[in-house]
Amino acid sequence: MPRTKKYRRRERDHASDGGSATGRYIPNGDNSVAMSEVTHEEDHSISRSKYHHRGKKNDDQSAVSSASKSSRGSGIFSRLGFGSSSSSPPKKSKKKHRKKPRDSSQPPADSPSVRSRGSVGTAGTASNTTPGSNNTKKMTKDSKARFNIGLVYLKTGDYAKAQENLEHSMYCYVQLYGHDTKQYSNDVLGKIAGVREKLGDCYLANPSGDKAFAMDHYEEAQRMLRTIDKEDAPEDVIEMMDRIDEKIKDPALKRSLSNTGSAPATLPPAPSSGYEKAKAKYEKKLPRSDGTSFNKTNKGREVAFAAGAGTVIGAGTAAVASKSVGEEHSIEDDFTPAGIVRRAKRTTAMGLGNLIEGIGDVMSPIGDVFTAARGDLAKSVADGLISQNDVDQFEVAMEHLERNNHRTALNHLSQLQNGGGMNDPAFRQLLEVYMMRVAETAMKDDKIGVATDAFEEAFALLRQEDDPGRNLKIVTRGCIKGHKMLAVEEERDEDWEAVIEHRNRVHQLLDMENKVIPTCEQLMIVAYCYGQLNNYEQSLDTLSDAMKRLTKGVRSMEVMPKNRIPPLIRCCQMRAVGYSKLGKWQEAHDQYDEILPLIAREEGILTKPYNNAMIQKGALLVTLGKYKEASNTFTKYTAMLEQQRGMTSLEEIVEDNDHLLALDTFAAAHIKLGNYDGAIECFRKKLDKLNTMPKTDEMKGQTMHNLGCLLAYKQNFQDALPLLSKALDTRKFMYGGNNKFLMESSWSVAATSQALGDSSKAMKEYGKLIEKMKKSDNVPINSITVLTSAGKLYYDNNKFDLAMKAFNDALKKVNSSGGDNAELKSNILLNLANVQTAHGDTDKAIRSYNEIINTPKLNGSVQYYTALFDKSLLLHEKMGHKDEAFSILKELTSRRSKSPIDIKGNAYIALGQLIISDGNPQDRIDDALKCYNKAIDIFNSKADLQPMTVAAKKNIAMAHYKVEEYDTAIDELQDILEDLSRPEMSEKRDAALADIWSCLSQVYLKKGDISSAKNFAKLALQCYKSKLGEKHPTSLRQSSNLAVILLQEAESLPKGQEDQAKTIIDAAKFEMEAAMEAFVSLDDLWTFRLDVASLKTNLGLIAVWQQKPKKAQKLLRQVKEIEIPEGHPLESRIAHLEKSVEQIGKKK
Repeated sequence: MPRTKKYRRRERDHASDGGSATGRYIPNGDNSVAMSEVTHEEDHSISRSKYHHRGKKNDDQSAVSSASKSSRGSGIFSRLGFGSSSSSPPKKSKKKHRKKPRDSSQPPADSPSVRSRGSVGTAGTASNTTPGSNNTKKMTKDSKARFNIGLVYLKTGDYAKAQENLEHSMYCYVQLYGHDTKQYSNDVLGKIAGVREKLGDCYLANPSGDKAFAMDHYEEAQRMLRTIDKEDAPEDVIEMMDRIDEKIKDPALKRSLSNTGSAPATLPPAPSSGYEKAKAKYEKKLPRSDGTSFNKTNKGREVAFAAGAGTVIGAGTAAVASKSVGEEHSIEDDFTPAGIVRRAKRTTAMGLGNLIEGIGDVMSPIGDVFTAARGDLAKSVADGLISQNDVDQFEVAMEHLERNNHRTALNHLSQLQNGGGMNDPAFRQLLEVYMMRVAETAMKDDKIGVATDAFEEAFALLRQEDDPGRNLKIVTRGCIKGHKMLAVEEERDEDWEAVIEHRNRVHQLLDMENKVIPTCEQLMIVAYCYGQLNNYEQSLDTLSDAMKRLTKGVRSMEVMPKNRIPPLIRCCQMRAVGYSKLGKWQEAHDQYDEILPLIAREEGILTKPYNNAMIQKGALLVTLGKYKEASNTFTKYTAMLEQQRGMTSLEEIVEDNDHLLALDTFAAAHIKLGNYDGAIECFRKKLDKLNTMPKTDEMKGQTMHNLGCLLAYKQNFQDALPLLSKALDTRKFMYGGNNKFLMESSWSVAATSQALGDSSKAMKEYGKLIEKMKKSDNVPINSITVLTSAGKLYYDNNKFDLAMKAFNDALKKVNSSGGDNAELKSNILLNLANVQTAHGDTDKAIRSYNEIINTPKLNGSVQYYTALFDKSLLLHEKMGHKDEAFSILKELTSRRSKSPIDIKGNAYIALGQLIISDGNPQDRIDDALKCYNKAIDIFNSKADLQPMTVAAKKNIAMAHYKVEEYDTAIDELQDILEDLSRPEMSEKRDAALADIWSCLSQVYLKKGDISSAKNFAKLALQCYKSKLGEKHPTSLRQSSNLAVILLQEAESLPKGQEDQAKTIIDAAKFEMEAAMEAFVSLDDLWTFRLDVASLKTNLGLIAVWQQKPKKAQKLLRQVKEIEIPEGHPLESRIAHLEKSVEQIGKKK
């Protein structure tokens, strides 16, 4: 579903409103964003519509200039005759007035400098009298200066002077702007309320001050500020409102009032010193336009200030106080009970005729509506249908509307709906029109929230009319526009609940006008918003509602109106997404089955929408586990691409992202079906496509990683490693150190390097990866598997300390993870026991094996029998506990044993080795051969175990070797070499060849065929070095064996060939010294102590032959310092060296 375009909120300061607008600010240029959603049926300009009522068309009237030009009263109702002493309405000018363009250099009409009117009635202001204009400027300046001075004194604690200056400032403000808050702009209200607040602070802070006066100033300031709705108020005024509210609620202030027992409703009647000084300063300097003195003409103002120190009347409850020049009663007389009765009679006598006529002049769009309703309204007033309170309330609303305080004006108009005036059709008509006027002007001022609320109020009123005419349609469109614009703004803020509320209202309004497609478009947006809130059930319900509307009255898809097909397709696509989010894959798949024929009918199959739906359907089939169907779907897709190659470019019929998704899911289907070559081909195509697209490094890294892993799985490590290394480099550039993808790539590179025999690189990568895992609290990959793999690598490379640490860390993680991890733990323990055995920690190894054997859950498992078998080998080979080892092996090979056949076969081999090593081989060989042959029978029973027969046959050959049947042993070993040439032996061939050649070397050496022994030893050494590396212990041992053969070759040479013997011995010495240095470099002398002892013994014998007794003695001492197991074959060789050293010593 296309998202509604967002826009930025324009932060602008509305000078006419004194602060932030009511609704969200939407730039005029962005109105088209919301209106772009309106169809051609809704395409009307709300702001320039002609208002109509009850179907009557009104003529356009020219807008007049401000009514204040022709009226001397204050407020729009005063200008129209209310509150005037004249008993007859003013004459309506027949001349049409054109609105004079205002010079941009002049201040706006709502600015304080222009709005400075007289206080009430005919009382003018200093700004309106030319002779006193200089004094007015001085008074304006003095009001600000005195306020600032008062603040300074207030902060310094001189409350008397602070009060005096603040009262002086208050006097100036009242003289400039009058008492009526309805005449104040928002700026003036804030200033006067600010003075009130600080006067209250003076009384509150002054220890000798009366706290009741403080409360009165606070409450008066509060009453003044409450005439402005918070949405229309500037931020500083809002802050002042909150601050004053807190001060009024202050418990300390309330306690002080209760202690004094006084809380007067008004301020004290005695004038203050500040007032007296200000009066004395200005009363003789401000002349009147009629020439009378200030004291006489401003009697009302003076008395009002003296009585209330500038008390103002709340705009919501007070009417306009207006009087003629010659009247004797003062201004405050109009607000006494008698004055209110007198005003009510005067207003009722005039009727509403002047009101209607005046508003008709001010608001030209209203036209003849008021002229037609004038008589009815006047009669309604006379009949008491419209109260004086309604008139006052309406006047307040008009004043706020004139100031562009739209929210406040709307609030007052809304309150009028609760009065009795709603019973009068003429008054109700007036209210409807002014609601529309508020909405229109608020919309022009970008106060979308106020405009929408006003349109909704007008909509509610017009819906109650029997014949609302075109106004209802205009208001409906205004509501739609407003809610759409608010929804767009809320979408930018991602307040999806608010968006849903607005869009639902739009869809309701559109539904009332029977606009099916626009209604469904709004429902789809609502569904999208529910999706953003993860409420997919509600989203699906909303989409179902839209589909019902689209298909209502349609019997089949063949007769579906063409303009309904696109929204129907979008609904199905969104429903598919919703079902997918809920894990209802089949329902999601069914949606695409429905829309594919629609898209084919609407746009054709060689189009982006059709291919998108097809690819999404294929992806869902993979998710559903229907891999064959998914493969068929993508096969059709790729076949279509091949057919269009050369005729249509790929970009014309499928989006790039859709094509990449198709290749990914096709590869996944291939993998599930076991077609790894097909998956590799898909990833290669994807990588080729990504290389033509910009900013795709992340996807390239993932694709290279996947492709490399597949190639590694296919044993193509040479091609896999470059891809995996490049993926790792790409991800290093993109991600942080603990990123999941980065760790995955590091692991893959390490494992592939290990498979290629590059152990140093593999260990380096594993080391980095393990360090990263230590520093991360939340490792994104399986750290146990990584540690286990690293431990095996370290073990294979004789890094036993690192291997034990890796396996122990893996055990800790398994134990801390909780749950049933017995099998995983046992596998780690088996590896750990192998390392401990190789390291010589036999007791620890036995404990590890016993922990597995004694775990009840593992009894009878593969891990259980493996632990038993490995334990038997340790007992026999390393610890010499042959009886216990024999008992275990007999249990593993018994008929009742349920051990796996591979373990049973290996147990027979181990049992044969144990038998022939116990006692005289000649007596034990037959029993040993029986065990080996049983092992061969077991391995041949299963095809995949046949390569294991090599180990059994080798033991048969070496059994004959032990009983000195060398020819038989050689024949057996030659048979094994023939077996290794068979195809099924390919996996074991390389590793087995080196072992067989090494055995042949031993047999030929014993037979006395030194030349053949040397040749086979060289073949074995070359094979070991190529497969295991030159520094591998096995390679080093074979090198040592070759050196021993060379020594025997030198010794066998006849006399006279000493030079040749010396050359051979030097070569042997070189091989042995190199091997010994390599063993020492492995940094694990205890593990390889026997290898080092053997090499040093041989080097000692060489030193004896070279007649170097001191070197031979040194090497002998070093050998004796090494712990040799009792009964080890090396003991006889050491004894031979010791005897040779003694003999050479005697000779010298």
